[in-house]
Amino acid sequence: MKILAFETSCDDTSVAIFENDKLLAMHTKSQIKIHNETWWVVPEVAAREHANVIFEVVDEVLNEANLKMSDINYIWVTTNPGLMPSLLTWITVARTFANILKIPLFEINHIQAHIFSNFLERKQEDIKFPLVCLTVSWGHNDIYFMENMWSMEKIGTSWDDAAGESYDKVAKMMWLEYPGWPIISKLALEYENELNSKN
Repeated sequence: MKILAFETSCDDTSVAIFENDKLLAMHTKSQIKIHNETWWVVPEVAAREHANVIFEVVDEVLNEANLKMSDINYIWVTTNPGLMPSLLTWITVARTFANILKIPLFEINHIQAHIFSNFLERKQEDIKFPLVCLTVSWGHNDIYFMENMWSMEKIGTSWDDAAGESYDKVAKMMWLEYPGWPIISKLALEYENELNSKN
């Protein structure tokens, strides 16, 4: 079973190919340099950039996995939550591929995908239930309670932005680079080291 998977919930164009649960290839095109000009992700710009690199990234993963589109059995695509213009770009491409190849298309919830990424390269018995899982993904800070593999209840969420987006807003106000968290973390560490040296 070979799966072609698309993740474009924000500003990275990511495509992967799996054979069952084994990752064969993955490529990502970042848009950080483009959004640095506005210190922020502009949804329409992000969608246009996804459209500009779609087929290039698909070709890269197919070549690395030594496969053709006709070898693909299933297509997975992120459908929500996320930046709607970015999501629509790839949903359109994924549905077109699925229709042309006459193969099933699975629409994946972005936040649930974050949660289940904990199972990558692990056996199911390695995850101990019940558990609480925190997802921190740009505009989504959510806490989920899982009684078992198939039971998921949201028990908390942020009112506004997730931690990462808050860093971006602070960085923009300080005229720093985008994304904000790396540069703010670096400056905070330098300040902490400076304080420690004085003590």
